[in-house]
Amino acid sequence: MPIRCAIYARYSSDQQRPESIADQIRHCRQEAARHPDWVVLDDEVYADEAISGTSVEGRHGLQRLVQAALRKPRPFDLILVDDTSRLSRDVVDTVQQFRELRFHGVDLFFVNQGLHSGRENAEFLLAIYGAMDSEYIRELGRKTHRGLEGQALHGFSAGGIAFGYRREPLYDGAAADRDGQRRRLGVRWVIEPAEAEIIREIYRLFASSHGLAAIALALNARKVPCPRQAKGHRLRHDGVGLGWDASSVRVVLMNELYRGQAIWNRSRWVWVPGTRRRRRVPRPESEWIVLDRPDLRIIDDALWHEVQERRARVRTRYDATRTFGKSRTEYGKYLLSGLLTCAACGGSMTIRSTSGSTQKYGCTRRWRRGPSVCPNSILVRRDVAEAQIAGLLRDKLYSPSAIDRLVAKVNVRLRIHAPAATGERQRLLEEIRRADQQLERLRRFIMGGDTSPKVRTWLAEAEQAEASLRQELARAEAEVQRRPLQVHPGRVKQYLEDLRTTLEKGGLRARQLLQSDIERINVHPVLDAAKPFARAEVISTGKGLLDRVAIVVAGAGFEPATFGL
Repeated sequence: MPIRCAIYARYSSDQQRPESIADQIRHCRQEAARHPDWVVLDDEVYADEAISGTSVEGRHGLQRLVQAALRKPRPFDLILVDDTSRLSRDVVDTVQQFRELRFHGVDLFFVNQGLHSGRENAEFLLAIYGAMDSEYIRELGRKTHRGLEGQALHGFSAGGIAFGYRREPLYDGAAADRDGQRRRLGVRWVIEPAEAEIIREIYRLFASSHGLAAIALALNARKVPCPRQAKGHRLRHDGVGLGWDASSVRVVLMNELYRGQAIWNRSRWVWVPGTRRRRRVPRPESEWIVLDRPDLRIIDDALWHEVQERRARVRTRYDATRTFGKSRTEYGKYLLSGLLTCAACGGSMTIRSTSGSTQKYGCTRRWRRGPSVCPNSILVRRDVAEAQIAGLLRDKLYSPSAIDRLVAKVNVRLRIHAPAATGERQRLLEEIRRADQQLERLRRFIMGGDTSPKVRTWLAEAEQAEASLRQELARAEAEVQRRPLQVHPGRVKQYLEDLRTTLEKGGLRARQLLQSDIERINVHPVLDAAKPFARAEVISTGKGLLDRVAIVVAGAGFEPATFGL
């Protein structure tokens, strides 16, 4: 019988050759050709390109492979991988994937090591190879860090590029590499005049009592490229988008390189276990490498110290709890916290204005970066927005048609589960009948004079098993009695009444309930009306708490709500 084979391949980064995938697949096919009963399925070839092996997170090819392996009927019997390091460079992930696939009857074969998961000591060998792959990554990191340290000590770039500078390669005019080309010594930073002038302007504005947000607004109004734009960096993961904001201005004011002092090795990046995310961890000051670089000076010492003194005064004044109120742990206390999104720019909407006791939501991106980034100037009253959304949910949940749909859905679930409970009861009754027959035979042995310790032990075990079965039967019968065959609409109305009370009271429970059913609320500004207003588009999660109890309006969606200002 032929063994159906799938193939998995991976290469690590965009700096490696994409052809590596084809090489690995070809190697696996060559191995399969050596086995007459191995057949590679062309539709079952999976790959991850430019993905690190330090974690299984984000590796969509591997995830699709595992999902396919768990299908019934199983589409393949064996997975070919060129090397253990291609599956993962983390020993825990490697063994976990190995065990999961083996549990579902799928074997692995690693071509370079000749390791088949069906071998008796396969898991032990895989753990050894996985540990070697993990150590390779750590050793590679140590060597890379050592090389970067040497570059930094020689005044060359050791990674990254700061706003205000550009890279220039530096060559050795007297030596050549093995290809006869000029040997590159490294990459140095030089001042970029246009960006340097923006930096000087930021320092002068801040020293003359302009705030961070005001400086950002002025730069955005003139369409000055922010550091991410200027250096071609990818967008931030938080969806805030491009443009200057208070934090980017603050980073410029903190960078000591602008005063001619280069500091390297301030921090290191560590992987968060089980993820593809990294976290910056500061290093002790004793490990820093500090170099004087007058050739990179953009700001003179007098302006630098003036700016740092004002930053210290600002921190002293505005970091106090009495100024900002409660700490960050208290954020997100409102019913719609984290749900409102500006439809004009995609940014979040948070409390931006408070007049008296009235709080209003506004676009955070416009507030931080100005009208040149987002034109949405609408401020939505919090009490109005909460009332509109709660009213929208009530209208959807309390209508007679919604209640009828809920009753029908719950009754379907009851009919599905009831036979299962009844079948469990019948199974237990049959097992109890067999246990009673076994007890009767043992009692006859004893009554016939066989009172050996072994027979008495069997009798005690059988009696214990019979008692355990009767306890399970009692629970199963109670479950059958507890499940009504039909649910009355009155019970649904009572549940909805409790839900309405929860929403009206607000608080953490109401917010959790609402956020489990609503993914986001897109706020569309209508600015060309006589009195500007906003319309809300409610996007359901489709899997929230209400859905889990069958309160679902299938395919109906939500009607738009209109926010008064």
